Amino acid sequence: MTLPIILELALCAAAVVLLVVWQVLARRNYRAVLERHRAELRAAYDLSVQQALMLETTTAALKAGEATLEERSGALDTTLQHIDQGILMIDAAGVVVVYNHRVVEMLDLPVELLAARPNFDEILKYQWGTQEFSRTSQSLQEFVRSGGIVATTQLYERERPNGMCLEVRSQPLVGGGIVRTFTDITETKRSQALIERAAMVDELTGLPTRLALERRLQVQLAPLRDDRPVNLLYLNLDRFRLLNDARGHEIGDRILVAVAERLTEFCGPDDIVCRVGGDEFAILRTDTLNADDDFPNRLRAALSDSHMVDGVEVSITASVGVVRVESDASPATLIRTADIALNRAKDAGRNQVCHYAPSMTVAREQRFQLEQSLREAVRNNAFRLAYQPIIAVESGAIVGYEALLRWTDRLRGEISPGEFIPIAEATGLIIPLGRSALEWACFEAASWSTDRTVAVNLSPAQFQRDDIVHAVRDVLARSGLAPERLELEVTEGMLLEDTGPVLQAMKELQRTGVALTLDDFGAGHAGLSYLRRFPFKKMKIDGSFVRNLGSDRESDAIVEAILLLGKRLDMRVVAEGVETEAQLEQLRRMQCPYVQGYLTGRPMPPEQARAL
Repeated sequence: MTLPIILELALCAAAVVLLVVWQVLARRNYRAVLERHRAELRAAYDLSVQQALMLETTTAALKAGEATLEERSGALDTTLQHIDQGILMIDAAGVVVVYNHRVVEMLDLPVELLAARPNFDEILKYQWGTQEFSRTSQSLQEFVRSGGIVATTQLYERERPNGMCLEVRSQPLVGGGIVRTFTDITETKRSQALIERAAMVDELTGLPTRLALERRLQVQLAPLRDDRPVNLLYLNLDRFRLLNDARGHEIGDRILVAVAERLTEFCGPDDIVCRVGGDEFAILRTDTLNADDDFPNRLRAALSDSHMVDGVEVSITASVGVVRVESDASPATLIRTADIALNRAKDAGRNQVCHYAPSMTVAREQRFQLEQSLREAVRNNAFRLAYQPIIAVESGAIVGYEALLRWTDRLRGEISPGEFIPIAEATGLIIPLGRSALEWACFEAASWSTDRTVAVNLSPAQFQRDDIVHAVRDVLARSGLAPERLELEVTEGMLLEDTGPVLQAMKELQRTGVALTLDDFGAGHAGLSYLRRFPFKKMKIDGSFVRNLGSDRESDAIVEAILLLGKRLDMRVVAEGVETEAQLEQLRRMQCPYVQGYLTGRPMPPEQARAL
């Protein structure tokens, strides 16, 4: 074979080989592609299955959500329709998009009007036509005419034509529009009115109360000042508590009613009569009233006339404080100053009329400051006792001492007992102060080398609010003082307070062995029957009678009568307040056995009394 033929055959063989190789490679590649397509199809199928499952799950969730939403929507609608408040929702365009049946009932609105989704202006137009706002204020009517929708939360009350009171609240929405609620507060307002009436009208007498007086002053005082003077009278029934306790609270209430009626009848038609406390009344008087006007005294006299209660004649007196209203006076200042004048009238002895003066406020402030100092002094035991001798007239010998409280304030110096004792009585400080004085006196007397007596003053409060019998027995036991050396002095005023308990306590003290002395006899209001009922061993003639001996026939006669009475009742008699030799000589002629005063011995420190 020739070379060309061989080359041609080789090329053909190579081509066949290449073709075979290509076919093999092509088949392998086809299979790879086929496998890849199969994998892609399988992945696509798996994805479609997952998506189908997800779609099914989502569909189920949507159906469940729709059911829940529908359920909640129904619950919200039920709540909306059954809530006690009326509700309107108005969108940004002014359209009523939500309402409930309660608002239809409360506002008497036609259902078809609201069902048509009206503009809020249409509702207002309908309400103006039905006189819905006829009972509202002018300012509220103007607000409604302006559209009644604002961009801030708003709350107001208004009254409907049928008398229903509504509380209207408007709450702005974020995207515009408002939610407006309507609450029926008719019963609440009615209850408030009843409470207000109870606070403004005294249930017992039917008169205005103190609160009503304050409001009347606040509202009516200014115009009255321009037309005519305005004056306020404060009055208090003297010793009403004693009468109330003795006759019973029912009789006391009837007396208060009778007093209220008499005040109303006595005062003019323009005057305002109020009951401002238990037994305190006030009169706002618009007629001219000054210090020379006799109206307060005529009023006091009218009250002093007898009152017939259940067929029983009852006599009472009253203390009156009067204040003239100045142009710049406030109600609080007016009431406070009237009360200051009333207290001054009571301090003057009751059954008095006192006209307010600015100096009284200064005195009240000073008294307040003194009270604070007194409280501090009681806490710090800043008191001491001074001992004034009691002298036998014939021999001149000292037979005993009266223990007298003394107080030196660190700022004011020496304070008179006549100044701080009444404050201690009024504040109840006399209880610890009296106990301390009793203890100091007993321990001091127990240290004396003689058997002289020591007299200690007792306060009415110690009988009313303290176990005085136990206190006396306790201090006698601790000090070792013989009971017969202790004398307890009481005033006539205490006998008038509550004779039952006082008498019982006095009898128990007498059984203890101490002696009882009636102090300041003749100066008070106690009757002679008290000398028979109460176990007194001694009485003291008040210094006001001793002071006028020899110059006043009546004083001479009273002193002689007391001395004779004491002799017949087998009671020792001491004349207090002896300051001159003439007084002492007159008492000696009258055969007065004992005297006490600056002439025969001033109050002295315990060391000096012990030395004597």
